Amino acid sequence: MSSRVRIALAVSLAALVAVASSAAMTVAATTATDGFVELLECTHGKRAADRNALFRAEMRELSESETMRMRFDLSERVGRGSWRAVEAPGLGVWRYAQPDVARFAYRQRIEALQRGTAYRMTVTFQWHDAAGELVERQVATSPVCRQGGPLPNVRVGALERLSGPTAGTVRYVVSVVNKGPVAARRVDVSLIVDGAEVDTRGIGKVRARSRREIAFVGPACTAAVVVELDPDGRLRELDPRDNKRSFPCGEPPAGPSSPS
Repeated sequence: MSSRVRIALAVSLAALVAVASSAAMTVAATTATDGFVELLECTHGKRAADRNALFRAEMRELSESETMRMRFDLSERVGRGSWRAVEAPGLGVWRYAQPDVARFAYRQRIEALQRGTAYRMTVTFQWHDAAGELVERQVATSPVCRQGGPLPNVRVGALERLSGPTAGTVRYVVSVVNKGPVAARRVDVSLIVDGAEVDTRGIGKVRARSRREIAFVGPACTAAVVVELDPDGRLRELDPRDNKRSFPCGEPPAGPSSPS
């Protein structure tokens, strides 16, 4: 699965702040080579419109630099998952300082943040000389804006193997469990037999603290059956680490089964 995801976030670009160069400021800036990023606002609320984050980054010119630019890249962490990059309009593009400025600052607001998710901004700073050659590159990461709220938490439950509708086939019945306090919607389930994917199907909604079953018809296994929930990583849940489970092949399937 790619570590970069697309998310329906609204990105608002605040007007840049460029301070005209002066002799006094230029001298001071020669020793202040670091760029930095800060979290100015992190608001919360029940409505998506109330959940926003405002980040501000700043860089100062170097004595040998002619141009400055910065790029904002957003990352999110859903529940207990890992940090992953977020794709949204207005992010991941270079913002250039006007000529002849000593200090370049930019604000970027992220709106409609998701509940149960943490956000942080990584800003890349670059200084170039008159010939366009890179003089200095620095990276800074903001403090984290955390949005509270409940999340579902699906996991693979039991796997039952029954005789399939035709000779040589098996009916695999997968149990999907949601241990979270809210429903999980549009859960995809993949069945892999002996390393080959049989099918990926949606199970729909799994209510809070409940379970549902979904059946696949596939070949009899000789090594192992693997069940994976949300294989594309689109479900926003508390902990995705229990979404995959392997079952060794054991006794022959039990009992006849009606066609799928």
